[in-house]
Amino acid sequence: MFRSRVAEEYMKRIARGKHNISSAGLFYSKIDLLDPIQKKVCAEFGIELPNKSRTMSIEFLGSQDVIVIVADDVPFEVIENWMTKGKVRSWNIPDVYPRNMSEEKVREVVNKIIRKVNELNEELDLLS
Repeated sequence: MFRSRVAEEYMKRIARGKHNISSAGLFYSKIDLLDPIQKKVCAEFGIELPNKSRTMSIEFLGSQDVIVIVADDVPFEVIENWMTKGKVRSWNIPDVYPRNMSEEKVREVVNKIIRKVNELNEELDLLS
């Protein structure tokens, strides 16, 4: 939930309305699962993560032009199907779990996400 939300919020900021951006996870949660360290580090980058969670559905996936699996722990095959063929990209960015969480590790993950989002934004700009 953390990685895709960072990617979504950062992309919204840099795309400035040029692209329709949304994220969804495999699981729904009514509670905010973000750690205070994650929120603090994101704030340093000017990324505010709202307390929201959306769960993926076949309809959601089918309506997307590009699907990015930010996580390294979601198998490509879970998302890739006849409806999404050729739309799915995998960034393989590791999560930061409470047992090994530090501000430095969270910064490293956020920096990786920002680099990948910048690349995607440039690519989409070239296509439009």
